[in-house]
Amino acid sequence: MSFGPIRVRNVMNRADVMNFCGQALVIIIAFALDGSQAETGVILVLFLVGVLTVFRCFVLFSMIFEKVKQKLKKTEASFNEDPVGARKAAADRFYAIATSAQLAEVGLFVYKFETDVNRRRAVGRLEECRDYLLHRAERCNEKHANNKNALMMMTKSVSERIELLQPPPPPKEDMEKLLSEAEQPAIHAGDLIEKNAQREFLVPPTRTLHEAIVLFTKSTRRCENLARVYADCELINELYSVSCDIKRFSYDAAQLSLKFGFVEALKYEQRVVEITNKEAVVSMRRESFEGFLSALQNVENLSQAHDNDLMEIIELVEHDVSVTDRVLADACIESLTRNFVNSKVKASKNLKDNWISWVPYLERAQFTKAVHDTLQKEKQLAAALKQNDKFGANRIEQTLDVELNAYVADLEAKIVSLSDFECSDVCNQVKNVAIKVYTEKIASARDSRNGIRAQAKPGWTDAIGDFFSAFGGNQEAKKREEYVPESFRE
Repeated sequence: MSFGPIRVRNVMNRADVMNFCGQALVIIIAFALDGSQAETGVILVLFLVGVLTVFRCFVLFSMIFEKVKQKLKKTEASFNEDPVGARKAAADRFYAIATSAQLAEVGLFVYKFETDVNRRRAVGRLEECRDYLLHRAERCNEKHANNKNALMMMTKSVSERIELLQPPPPPKEDMEKLLSEAEQPAIHAGDLIEKNAQREFLVPPTRTLHEAIVLFTKSTRRCENLARVYADCELINELYSVSCDIKRFSYDAAQLSLKFGFVEALKYEQRVVEITNKEAVVSMRRESFEGFLSALQNVENLSQAHDNDLMEIIELVEHDVSVTDRVLADACIESLTRNFVNSKVKASKNLKDNWISWVPYLERAQFTKAVHDTLQKEKQLAAALKQNDKFGANRIEQTLDVELNAYVADLEAKIVSLSDFECSDVCNQVKNVAIKVYTEKIASARDSRNGIRAQAKPGWTDAIGDFFSAFGGNQEAKKREEYVPESFRE
């Protein structure tokens, strides 16, 4: 029974058991507690009586509530005026109760009781009319044979009307066999889920879930057809049994719809983490632009495949709407889209947390190496100027400009490669940060105060190093390239 949000199953048996236990406890309390504990005994007895009363009130109010609902939804057809219409309306109402989302047992039995009462009243009136017509026909003389024939025809008409009031007999087919055939797709769906459930995720792939939902829906449709037959025949016990199957299959299909896209989303997230740890971070630590760009391309390809998989599954669900249900299909698509979007958000967060912090390392060592190489050339330039070798100084100056331009051109080529790389929002944030880092490196390399040429100018630290090297320092470790004038070079 249900009363509002409260639902209790097997009410009558529970009520009988509670009554028996309550009566037994009252007797036990009376004999177990002596006179000094009389107040405690009275409290316990009152508590038991209160619990039993509340439960009985729940049963009573549930029956009244269901009775009021049946009255409010009373059909317009009457057994007295339209027996066939009234019987069909009753069957439709039985079917509606059985296939609704609410508990059907109380509603079915209450409405069955109401229908039987109305039917018995109509049948009683018709039987009384038939008996009166038969009595009048028996009293007719032979001279009034026509009247007697008319009365007998009226009696037959009334008898036919009485038969129309009765529900049709159940079909001759084996209903147990039909019910077993209706449950067979659902059983196959359960086996399919158990067989394809991946141990890592404990959930089958989405396409397998969709196939199972189609099977559950097929069983639901077959059970609804059986419910239609049972409703027409007013077989309440069988109708309630089929109603439970319909609700169970519908619930299982709805639960599977919540897991749409779960496995694919987790696999996508795991693959993004794997690319991050094994390819992207390693490449950025080694300052390999090619490895970094390859890892970014792999993430983008993975995201595109993820999106294509989403569209394929949505098309599959939309294609089978006629087999399943529009509401169920919308629930599947909503759950699928939600899981896919959440996986994209997590992937973006992964790239933001683990990629962007490593992007500045892409050119750190290369920039330092360029400064070191330029420092050697600057020392040669200073030595050439000291020896008044203008031709050699000009060649060194040109070499420095060429090397700086080559370094900048390499950075610009990398920026062009990144700009030409079309990607989705997942990779776009990393791409923009990398372009920004390379742009800043170009500006820093050409800066007149802090650029490569500026940082490579020999300072007082280089002079101290040269002083110690001149007085027997480690010549092999700190050896400096000596400048040779252009006129002495071969």
